[in-house]
Amino acid sequence: MTMNDNRCRLLRALRFLCALTALVSLLNSGTQTASGRGGGGNRQNQQQQQPAPPTPPTPDDPLVKESAPPPAEAKMIVKVGWCEVQVFGHTFSEAGLTEASLPAKHIHLSQRLEQLSHKLQFESGKSGIQLMDDVDALVKYVSANKNSAALQGASPPASAK
Repeated sequence: MTMNDNRCRLLRALRFLCALTALVSLLNSGTQTASGRGGGGNRQNQQQQQPAPPTPPTPDDPLVKESAPPPAEAKMIVKVGWCEVQVFGHTFSEAGLTEASLPAKHIHLSQRLEQLSHKLQFESGKSGIQLMDDVDALVKYVSANKNSAALQGASPPASAK
C-alpha cells in the first residue's frame, strides 16, 4: 500500500462519516417536526413548548419611598427612584408604573433623568447620559426643594402616560 492509497481510504471514510452525520441530523429534525405537529410527540415536549407566565416586575428598593434622601452609597437607580417619588409620586420603573396603575412601559434610566431634569428645570442643557454624573446634585436639589411649588402637585409627563 502506498501513501496515496491510505489517503484515499481516509478521505472515503471521512465522506462516509459526513454523509452519516447529515442523515442522522435530517432524521432527528423530521422527528422533532412530527412531534411539534402532535404526530407522535410525547406530553413532555408539548409542555416545554407552552410559554411561561410573565414574571412580575422587580419591586423598587424600599429606600425610594423614604422621606429622607437615600445614603450617598446607594445605587444610582435608587437615587433616581427617590427623586421620582418626591416629584411625581411614583417611580418610572416597571414596578412603580404598575403600582401607580399606569401602563408598565420600560423607560431607560437616561430618559427618567431627562424627565426629572425637565420637570425641575435642573441642568436643562444636559442629556440623560450627562445627568448620570449629576445624580447626587439632583438628590440634593430635590431634597432642598421638597416643599417648593415645583414639587407640589406634580404630574407625570405626557410621554410616560
